[in-house]
Amino acid sequence: TWLIAEGIGTASTVFKAILPDTPDTALAIAPYGGLGPEFNHSTPGIAYELPRFQVQARAIDPEAAMLLAQSAFISLAKIVNVTINGVWYRRVVPTTSPFLLDRDGNNRSVWVFNAEAIKRPA
Repeated sequence: TWLIAEGIGTASTVFKAILPDTPDTALAIAPYGGLGPEFNHSTPGIAYELPRFQVQARAIDPEAAMLLAQSAFISLAKIVNVTINGVWYRRVVPTTSPFLLDRDGNNRSVWVFNAEAIKRPA
């Protein structure tokens, strides 16, 4: 939702978890294990979750894939004290800069970066 609102992609080019074979130019946000939750002294239960995810940017042209990853990187780093789809995010913190991961079976460049969200439980 955030990347689409920022103009980085569209509903037909930004995907959750899996980067499908089409379209050639696309983004995927793939979750993976994060750190354990944060607790605070005054609230019982979990105060914040810390999920981690990898953003994958693919394009036929290597420079286009790199620029797509860089745009997503800059955009997601702007998330501070924002509610997205009913979930409050304290911050999204990129944990790596974008880098070339691979070329897929169709010789398209795939650039990625990893990030961590700090959010209230949903």
